[in-house]
Amino acid sequence: MFTRIGLAVSRHPVVVLAVWALLLTVMTGLAFQGLGAGGLFERLASAEATTPDTDSHVVYSMTRTDGEGGESITVVVSGVDVAGDPASAAAAASAVRGELAGLDGVASVTDAFTMPDPTSQQARALLSADGDGFVELVELDEGLDDRASQTANDRVAETARDACLDALRAHDAGADAHAVSATLISDSITGLVEKDLVRGESVSLPVALVLLVIVFGGLLAAGLPLIGAIVSILVGMGALWCLTFVLDINSFTLNVISIIGLALSIDYGLLLVSRYREEMAARLAGAEPPRGAVMGGLVRQVVVRTVATAGRTVSFSALTIACSIAGLFVMRSPVLRTIAAGAVVVTLLAVTCTLTLVPAVITLLGRRLVRPSALSRVPGVRRVLAAVGDSSSDDGVFSRLSRRVVAHPWAVMVVIVALLALMATPVGSLRVRSNFTEYMPANSSVRTGYDIVQDDYPALATPTISIVAQTDTTGAAGLVSDIRAMDDVTHVTAAPLPGHEDMTLISVLMDVDDPVGQQAVDAVDRIRAMTADHPFWVGGAAAQQTDFINAMLDRAPWSALIIVVAVLVLLFCMT
Repeated sequence: MFTRIGLAVSRHPVVVLAVWALLLTVMTGLAFQGLGAGGLFERLASAEATTPDTDSHVVYSMTRTDGEGGESITVVVSGVDVAGDPASAAAAASAVRGELAGLDGVASVTDAFTMPDPTSQQARALLSADGDGFVELVELDEGLDDRASQTANDRVAETARDACLDALRAHDAGADAHAVSATLISDSITGLVEKDLVRGESVSLPVALVLLVIVFGGLLAAGLPLIGAIVSILVGMGALWCLTFVLDINSFTLNVISIIGLALSIDYGLLLVSRYREEMAARLAGAEPPRGAVMGGLVRQVVVRTVATAGRTVSFSALTIACSIAGLFVMRSPVLRTIAAGAVVVTLLAVTCTLTLVPAVITLLGRRLVRPSALSRVPGVRRVLAAVGDSSSDDGVFSRLSRRVVAHPWAVMVVIVALLALMATPVGSLRVRSNFTEYMPANSSVRTGYDIVQDDYPALATPTISIVAQTDTTGAAGLVSDIRAMDDVTHVTAAPLPGHEDMTLISVLMDVDDPVGQQAVDAVDRIRAMTADHPFWVGGAAAQQTDFINAMLDRAPWSALIIVVAVLVLLFCMT
């Protein structure tokens, strides 16, 4: 099979390049433009990742408000003396309210100063517990589509950052304003992923190029693995865009495919190019490369031989990796399954590029890949290339290293095992965390606003723990009382669950530094162990993390079995 692939590619290299160019153009366009449906970064999901068929998933599903009224945006105002100068604070709130109410897509703006009774519990909930700020609750028009809702969110955030801030500082020079919503939080996380991806590739690609130049001794040969890497990543991003229509693709999947695509493409491309150069060197046996049709025929023969040998090796490697990653498909968490889907896709793309695109470029370059590079004429560089290059002599660094390894196998094994054991010691203190709010960019406006709400507005803060009880508020009183008696619990509220008759939502705030830390996890376990006359489900960030870990441990043996069987079968077939 691999010989036939080599023959087809070497005979029609231009056709292969044209097909890849077309695929690259289409997939890149889909990933970054989206044909009116939004690009990949716009379609990635950054919300809380729950595990189906768990308590926390039940709570998450029942408390979601998607499609019920317009989306809510909280504009957090700080640095205003509400307690000491309420009249000035009311004037500042009126100015902010006026700026926000006139925006397109905004249905209503509510604050403590517009309520009939400013001393009511509802009004006090909108004032900072420290008396140094207030919030404006902005509700968007009902029925907005995704694009209109995104535009409205951006408009409110921009107004809060500019116009509202100017109006506030006319009353108090130290005032500040931040807009917070589910959409804005998701945007901040996705934007960070996008920036990190660009920053990471801008560092890793040049470093990889330098190392490949050292290995191959020239830019042409070094560039081939990088071409495969770039094409694999971009086409993989287009494939992910397609998957977003049938799956919720988490934003972190993009980082996974970029890492795997870069690593495997360079690894496989390096092996293929190195094999080609070795085979060509053996065919020439030190003679000057021929010219014209003779050289073209020789190049095609060597390309066929290269694909038949190195191509087989990289294909088995890719299949082994893909099957191993496929072990994640048995996990219950959708996040793990989508990561597995993206990783399998980019792995197969990397090996396909290596088997077709790279040999096609080699065929077209011909004798240029075997000519001495200009770098070899630089003083000192020739010696380095001869020592560590892919076609180095028997006196090279790696040749000498391999001879010593063969001469002292047991000593080398002991040293390597000891080093691996030392490197693995941090696993003992490994703690799996699942708190999406931590991924908001530090010091960003939305993160600052979110932290202020959590610290100063208990009634608006995201609860540490949420419980849904299948009873009314009177029937849930006993459970609420037991929870209030727990250590570190600072605030507990019970209210009817909107949209669900005879259901009560219990919100628990705890005085903990880490909402998914051990204190919160222990509290989840204690609440779940409580007895009541009615069913109840425990959710929230700590509960989601606990359920995720338990579900992962439950399916881990099956995942490990798939990996072991796949590796043994594939390696048996290869060897």
